[in-house]
Amino acid sequence: MPLRARWIWIWIYFTGGAIVNCIYLPFTWLSGTGLGSDTSDFPLGWVLLGNVLFLAWGCYVAPRMLTRQGAAVSATGITLVQEPLLWFPGRGVALAWEQIHAITSAHESDGSGTESTNHRTVVRIRPTDPDQLPKLPSWASRRLLFLNDTVIQVDSWLKHAQRLLQVLRETRPDLVHEH
Repeated sequence: MPLRARWIWIWIYFTGGAIVNCIYLPFTWLSGTGLGSDTSDFPLGWVLLGNVLFLAWGCYVAPRMLTRQGAAVSATGITLVQEPLLWFPGRGVALAWEQIHAITSAHESDGSGTESTNHRTVVRIRPTDPDQLPKLPSWASRRLLFLNDTVIQVDSWLKHAQRLLQVLRETRPDLVHEH
């Protein structure tokens, strides 16, 4: 099941903007037209530097955003994977059903007060030994709930969270508990 983060659209927007600014600002500055036509315009240099730094960060995280990523549910267990691409080494964790204590779903709000529009499903996987987990994909996180109750939380903003929960419920209904 493919799981791609919504952050890819934000990354595309800001990285594209940084590319446009890195081309536009020096051109208008050197040609003497448009924004920053005064060569003593010191703040323009800081804006350009900020865009160059953001563009460098955007290039660094590009493989993490563009790689194939998802979850596979089978008769043997759950595999959460973010495949390697270019300089990103990839991340993944395979959990056998014996390693999973429970799978729960909950509904959360982002705290903005408009719960009807910002209500979302959270899928939490409770492993039997959370200390033995390798590094998780970036769309899943290790959360500490209450007293020493560590869970793997599939980030709730994923549009496929409901589908993942449905597949888990169909495969192992004995482990899935609704809240």
